[in-house]
Amino acid sequence: MFQNNPIYRSQSIITQERIEINLNSNLFGFRYLLNANISLDQLKSQNNKTYLFNYALFYYSDNQNNTYINLDIIKYTDPNLSDYYCLDFTKLQNNTLALSVVDNIYSYIATITYGCLDLDTIKISIPNDCATQSEIDQVRNGYNSGIRLKLFTSEFYSSTKSEQVKYRNYYSFTQANQIAFTTFRIQKQDTIVNQGILIQQQSQFTSPIQYNSFYQNFDRLTFQLSLKYQLLETVF
Repeated sequence: MFQNNPIYRSQSIITQERIEINLNSNLFGFRYLLNANISLDQLKSQNNKTYLFNYALFYYSDNQNNTYINLDIIKYTDPNLSDYYCLDFTKLQNNTLALSVVDNIYSYIATITYGCLDLDTIKISIPNDCATQSEIDQVRNGYNSGIRLKLFTSEFYSSTKSEQVKYRNYYSFTQANQIAFTTFRIQKQDTIVNQGILIQQQSQFTSPIQYNSFYQNFDRLTFQLSLKYQLLETVF
């Protein structure tokens, strides 16, 4: 006998339980596209100039600590994420996103895309191969310019007794005079599977199944940041 008892939990609702999402490099991938066929990497290779610069960090907070950890950005080898950048979580002692209302635990991942000439407390240097500000603005103001993301999901199917992996696509357009914040909240699915007639064996499958996005856009001149930097932030 095969019994499938799905349990759905989401970080966007209040629950007494601690909610965790495992962090793997294939959780999401991102790349900057000038249009459907040309990536920013191709433009950089053609002109030997850097236009945008990416940073990533992990934040964790509980009753005792507030911790920021810089994460390395890597090219991932998964065929589903070919030519996409992903995050390396090996610096983390506990590779999970966690949320607990009772224990006051909260964590997130942020990726930040700067113009090459921008400076602040995170981006503290300017590479020697930066494009001019006019060239950077031209890239960001392109008709179809923006960041494309692939977001990992998987679902357990009782008929095949297996998980099916899919990636959801999301596109965020950019403009040079705008500061944009895109926040993703993950909906998690826990599937508990009992197999056997007299002696049952229990397995549990856990995976993101849905992402809810929230977008905010601000005029750069009126949105006064103390260090005056330009970013696009994607928070998980």
